[in-house]
Amino acid sequence: MTVDLLMFQLDSVEKKQTSIKHYFVCFVYFVYIYGINLNPMEALIEKTTRKEQKIALDNLPMAKRLAKSFAKRSDPVSIQVSDHGVVTLNLPAKLFGVLQEILDLMSKGKAFSLLPANAELTTQEAADLLNVSRPFIVKLIEQGTIPVKRVGTHRRIFLEDVLSYGAKMHSDREEGLKELARLGQKYNM
Repeated sequence: MTVDLLMFQLDSVEKKQTSIKHYFVCFVYFVYIYGINLNPMEALIEKTTRKEQKIALDNLPMAKRLAKSFAKRSDPVSIQVSDHGVVTLNLPAKLFGVLQEILDLMSKGKAFSLLPANAELTTQEAADLLNVSRPFIVKLIEQGTIPVKRVGTHRRIFLEDVLSYGAKMHSDREEGLKELARLGQKYNM
């Protein structure tokens, strides 16, 4: 299963009333996801159904417009969700950028996980995130390539460090492929 990772940081905003209200069904998905209170790596959302994909796809254009519209806004946005009564939420405007990403992933049928930027991962969780083996992660830790925090006899790796290493791995792989392509063209292969 492919798991996409959404990292986000929401700035605090002043509590001001706003008359702007936006209605759309898929916001319920975000409220559900945002409200998960589990171990960060357990906050995995299962692959979406075809019905959920369609709902997400139908609402994605509106979410994109809202995210763009609210990108630089510091005031909260008031929205209403109606299902069993009407609930009004005053939310940071930046949340709509996260919502857009969630809807995009759901529309493609991808599973994903929301993790706070300062999450601490076990070696197995880091390995799962990078799609490598746990012994490979342990080797990187022992070499000092990835910093680690010890909690008793256990190792914890900050998410930021895992993502930084993953980005470096990707960049190195891209450079290697470019070099192979260059050599192939040079020697007419």
